[in-house]
Formats: sequence, structure tokens, C-alpha cells
Amino acid sequence: MSNELYCRQLLSILAIALALCVGFFCGSANAAPLGTATFSAFRAMAEPFGIGASELKQGSLFDKWRSITQALPGEIAIVAQCREDMDACPAEAKRFIAVLDKALAREGFAQIAEINRSINLNIRPIDDLTLYGVNEFWATPLTTFANGAGDCEDYAIAKYVALRLIGISEDDVRLVVVYDRNTHEHHAVASVRHNERWLVLDNRTLAIQDDAEVAQFDPLFVLNGQGVRRLAAAPRKIAPLHAGSETAAIAVPMVSSAPTTPFLL
Repeated sequence: MSNELYCRQLLSILAIALALCVGFFCGSANAAPLGTATFSAFRAMAEPFGIGASELKQGSLFDKWRSITQALPGEIAIVAQCREDMDACPAEAKRFIAVLDKALAREGFAQIAEINRSINLNIRPIDDLTLYGVNEFWATPLTTFANGAGDCEDYAIAKYVALRLIGISEDDVRLVVVYDRNTHEHHAVASVRHNERWLVLDNRTLAIQDDAEVAQFDPLFVLNGQGVRRLAAAPRKIAPLHAGSETAAIAVPMVSSAPTTPFLL
């Protein structure tokens, strides 16, 4: 896979608020209704879960992600060298390449599903303190595959890189830090844009959901090759009141229950 995938510089997307677009376009009594094409355009420009984002230029999260992005060219070079000579390829790189090749043998959504499935099944969940002796450590994909273990952000980083290496644009892949209100903890997932919808790749399930369907996440930050950005609040999805209800989930203004500063920071 060409290193060029990681060298392309793309213009930053102006993320426009889906939750506010009706106000912008329909606030006037004479305004035209928001059409399907307009909605799709706004949906395609939004960040996962969010209605906009502001750049984060310092802090522990910024430093952790920068250390990962600085290490990735070396790992991508190893993968490229392995393509030329598999006999000299480290075992962890062979395992990672096997994941990539399974995905490349498929098309479209099936590629994304294979990346999610293979990485979830190749890595066992373990906390950083047990594995590395520190409370928080972000590992590159080959480090994670060498250990065969990692925590949520290690899965998410491996998926992020794998998605890029099978040819998905940097504009369409994110690592997302969220607060999970079900478990009362911060969590990291990968997200990929497919058919103008952001899909969530979570290490805790093989199921892939649209971001709008994940009710328990309060999104906090998105990360990609352009850096780290803090997400603005988006409408929260509330699950039906009782099992089997045909009532659609209701969007309400999000008021995050997460602490102001995530543990990751």
C-alpha cells in the first residue's frame, strides 16, 4: 500500500450543524422547506455525532495523538516492505496485513465490516496498567498486534490505520473520543463515512451502527490526520421508553453527563 495515502493534504471540512440547519433555512415564514438533497449535503459535511468542531492545539490528548501520527510512517513503511518480502516480515506485521488483505478481498460496506470484525477478534481487551504498567498508553497498530491485546483506543487506532491503508480517504475516517453514559466512562471508537453516513466501529461489538443510532454516547473529540478537534454538542438520541415500542427515538438537546475534562486529557 502506497505511503501516498498518508501524505495527501486535504482541505479542512467546514462542519455545519445539522441540528441548526432547520433554523437557518426554515426560520423565516417565507423560507423554503429543507429538501432531501440539502439535508444530504449537510449530513455529508458533519463530523461523527457532532454539529461542528474546534481545533485543540495542546494537552495530553493532543500529545498522545501526535505521538501516534509521528510513529505511523515508520509502521506503514514496515507494511510496505513486507509486501515486497514477506519472509523478512515481523509476525505482528503479518497479522496486521492479513486483516488488510481480508478486507481488500471484499467491496464497499463489507470491507468496513471485515476491518471491524477482524481487529475485534485479533485483539483481546486488557487495560493499560496491566499491559504497560501505566494508567494510559496509546499504542500503534503493530505494537497492539505484537501484544495481541489493548484497550479501546488501541482497537480504534488499529481500525483507523487499517481503513486508511485499504484506501479510504482521510476525510472519511475518524477516531472519536466519547463519554459512555451506560458505563460511566470515557471510550474511544473508530468512525468511517460510508454513503454519507458516519458508521461507528466499537471494540465491544461486531455490530456496526450509524452514529445517529448510538444513544448512549456523548461525543467529545474527533481525531484524524489533521489533528484533534473538540466536538460541539449534538442532539442526543433517547431510546424508546419500553421494549418493543414502535415510537421513534426522540432527539433532545445534549447536556453531557461527562466530567469537564476526560481522563484521556
